[in-house]
Amino acid sequence: MLTCVSDVGRTLTGGGYTNNTGMTDESCIAYCEKAGYIYAGTEYAEECYCGNSLASGSGPAPTTDCNVACSGNATEPVSHERIRVSS
Repeated sequence: MLTCVSDVGRTLTGGGYTNNTGMTDESCIAYCEKAGYIYAGTEYAEECYCGNSLASGSGPAPTTDCNVACSGNATEPVSHERIRVSS
């Protein structure tokens, strides 16, 4: 399930990667799962972050706040002020 979450500095702190032309929710989820993390989040159209817990203070945000397309799939919305998280 994908959820729009408020970003508090760095909501997921386990690592990640950047792909400025091919980022998708699926590629981020696969990357984080392979690395052993339970959460994967996309942000800023090209960033993927992983973690096993959400930072204190983060929480659900309106879905409309995640409204910037992923660089690799224009139908997958991410955000500049929020992080779209899969668990």
